[in-house]
Parts: sequence; C-alpha cells; structure tokens
Amino acid sequence: MSVSRKILLIALSFALPIAVLVYLTVINIDANITFAQWELKGDEYQRPLEELLHCLQSEQITLHSSGIKAAAETSKKIDSLPGSTKTSSMGRLRPRSGKRSTASSDLRVRKRRL
Repeated sequence: MSVSRKILLIALSFALPIAVLVYLTVINIDANITFAQWELKGDEYQRPLEELLHCLQSEQITLHSSGIKAAAETSKKIDSLPGSTKTSSMGRLRPRSGKRSTASSDLRVRKRRL
C-alpha cells in the first residue's frame, strides 16, 4: 500500500466519527427546535383559556354573591371568548375521539411521523 493511500485511510478514519457526531448534533438541535415550536403553540392555545378560566371563576363568584342577573352579563362575556363552546375557533387542537391529549404524546406522534 502506498503512502498516499495510508494517509487517505488515516484521514477517513478520523473524518468518519466527526461526521457522525455532526449528524447527531444536528438531529438533536432539530428536535429541540421542534419541541420549542410546540411549546409556543401550546402557549398560544393556553392564553385564551386562562382568560376563560378567570371569567368562569368570576361568574361563580357573581352567582353566589349577587344573583342571576349579574351572572348573565358575565355569561355573555364568557360566550364571546375564544375557547368557549359557542365560539371555539381552536377545534383542530382539541383531542380527537374523546381521548385526553397531552403535549408529550403529541410530540411523540409528530416525531414518529418525521
């Protein structure tokens, strides 16, 4: 075997592990980016629901303290919020077929599809 072939073989033996490590690093970074994107979507979904929960709590307080007439006004406000049953624009994010959906199971499903 000539000297140039030996040098080439040595260079390849060092380059192969480096290439594998670069590939694994890129895959890991991509998984982190995907997870962060799902986190942002979850945040976007949760914000209106927090407002809905706050309004529901104030409706309960109003019902117990002042009666039905004041609660009707709060109920109208709740019906106009995103995420309520009458105006839900987030139907595509709801769990399918009655199963409870979690962010971790959705992420696992998405990773399998990739």
